Amino acid sequence: MDVLFAPDWSDAAPYQPPPIPRDEARARLGPSPEPLCLIFGAVEPYKGQEEILAWWKTASPSAQLAIVGKPHTLECQNVIMRAAEGMPNVVLRFGWLPDEDLAIWLSAADCVIFNYKNHLHFRGRQPGSFLGSAASASVPYFHARLARAQSARPSLHKFENGFLSQLQTALATQPDYAASSSWRESISWKRVAKLTTEGYVAALGAPV
Repeated sequence: MDVLFAPDWSDAAPYQPPPIPRDEARARLGPSPEPLCLIFGAVEPYKGQEEILAWWKTASPSAQLAIVGKPHTLECQNVIMRAAEGMPNVVLRFGWLPDEDLAIWLSAADCVIFNYKNHLHFRGRQPGSFLGSAASASVPYFHARLARAQSARPSLHKFENGFLSQLQTALATQPDYAASSSWRESISWKRVAKLTTEGYVAALGAPV
């Protein structure tokens, strides 16, 4: 029996603006001498931003942490602001994040951190669509609870156990824009549609 494999159609990464050079993106956001680690998207308890802030305060890595996105409620915003109080290496940018602005933040970042507490909380979007945003910009990324399931992704690092050493490795990784461009093309909706159509033609023995 022949089996046809097509990429996950839910990944929106191929349709994001392509990454720009890191120096150019940093200049747009405001230059920073430290490496930049990014948490993006809605600010909600299930995303574990407070947990990351607690680790950042204790470990004090030589990197800046940026939390960028719109708080779900004012209380969510206040919780994060209190957790980040007195931390000069943390940047908070609250508000809606258009795709164009997200592309700049991703291009400026040295790595992206996800800390979702439950897979069911992706609110209708597949985990790959969020991780794909980072991969599309050629940025290493961390996720504790998806590392085992998606270990085939070479840029995915596990948040648990030895996070500091893995973070240092990620921060030393240089972006590979050619590889990210090739990856976006490989999972494009156009290619998915072509593969799916070819699969139906092969199965039915006639054009569809």
